[in-house]
Amino acid sequence: MPAWAAETARKRLTAAAEDLDDNRVAGLVLDLAAEAGVVPAWEQVCLPLLGTLRGDSAAEIAVEHALSEGVRVGLDVFGREPDAGRGGLHRTGERDLLAVERDDARVGPVDAG
Repeated sequence: MPAWAAETARKRLTAAAEDLDDNRVAGLVLDLAAEAGVVPAWEQVCLPLLGTLRGDSAAEIAVEHALSEGVRVGLDVFGREPDAGRGGLHRTGERDLLAVERDDARVGPVDAG
């Protein structure tokens, strides 16, 4: 991933996290993983960004939570549905990523057998 692309992605994730919009963070991470791959997304964008958060105040803790939860959900959805970041789940507005995550956790795995 080019340095400029990683910097742009970090700025977009930061803005979403500062808005406390963990669902938007998840969507951005999902897109990034689909476009650049999980390892570059994690190593060049998510990890450095998470490392900058100090959590010295309640507001900073809230931003850190929005970012970390969004990253977790985005990567989890990508791991289960790799095509989701290519115009799939979150862009169509058909499903809320966090709602899907919560529903899956509540219901558990589906036995196809």
